[in-house]
Amino acid sequence: MELWNNYKTSVCSFNTFDNYFNKQQEIECLKNETVNLSPFIVSANSGNGVTHLMHAICNKWINENKNIYYIKSQTLCYFIKKIKTQTELNNFKAQLLNYDLIAIDNIEYFYKKTKTLKNFIFELYNKCNERRIPIIFGCSNPNKDFTKTKSNLKSFNLKQIELKPLNGFDVFNLLKNLCEHETLIPDNLIYVISNYNGTAQEYIICLISIRFKSKLDGIDLKDLSSDDIENQFNIKKYFKKQQFRKCLHKMQFEFPEKVINKF
Repeated sequence: MELWNNYKTSVCSFNTFDNYFNKQQEIECLKNETVNLSPFIVSANSGNGVTHLMHAICNKWINENKNIYYIKSQTLCYFIKKIKTQTELNNFKAQLLNYDLIAIDNIEYFYKKTKTLKNFIFELYNKCNERRIPIIFGCSNPNKDFTKTKSNLKSFNLKQIELKPLNGFDVFNLLKNLCEHETLIPDNLIYVISNYNGTAQEYIICLISIRFKSKLDGIDLKDLSSDDIENQFNIKKYFKKQQFRKCLHKMQFEFPEKVINKF
């Protein structure tokens, strides 16, 4: 039995459009798209929601009873390298073309890989176009997007979707919605976290960490000011860039009416 027959697409069912952080126009279009999904590549630095978006699209198609194939480039490269004959390679391509949607994540992994590996992607892309099978790519390192290099740019006619960084207001609003039923996470904690430039993963880790640490230490976060939270829990350690958002820092901190109404 061929190696790839044992592979099962792994898509996190939790990652949907409903809880996706980025709400830019292109994402809303993808959310509403049900047929004729054009080939595209979505890119952003690692941790900014590329994989979440890929999963959200796949879950949407799964809910519409479509047969999807999601795979990370690392796994795809492994399969291709293990294939010994052209017949096996053709069989693998034929199997992929039986799906309604093909989603290949972490395409940056193909950067500076062998011509054989890159040709597989190019040939699969062409076959998908011929048969009108949607194929989408995710890239978590835009500097290593091999589809945009000079030698490959003309070979791929992909719509480029670059995820924009969230501003502080967006982050606060989204974290607020995520914590709607969590009574141990007050608005002032969300406010402090929203001041930092970070990834979705960093925001979530920070919230969960402080929520449990405060509970273990017997600290009621509602009794602390934003400055107290900042100093006591050393918020900046959760964010690599550690850049403060001045727009929120200078804003009067009164919840919920005065601040929320500004969003």
